[in-house]
Amino acid sequence: ASQRVASTFGRRCSSTAVATSSSETLSQKAWRWADITGFYTKWHSRRAWILDLDPPSRAAMVMVTEYERKLLLWLTWMNF
Repeated sequence: ASQRVASTFGRRCSSTAVATSSSETLSQKAWRWADITGFYTKWHSRRAWILDLDPPSRAAMVMVTEYERKLLLWLTWMNF
């Protein structure tokens, strides 16, 4: 058990919900095509939102709360 913990220590684990075209449902396909601008992805994923920013802004976003992040997205979308 200790070897298993030691082998996974230091590795980054992330989930990527990837569906192949043969296993993708109609609903998943519709949402994928509706997200052509990436707005829905950035709304639901803080990681995607931060990666869309330029590097100096990424460092500043550490102190932004989830409420402020979604408010920024909403105001940007409404003014677009």
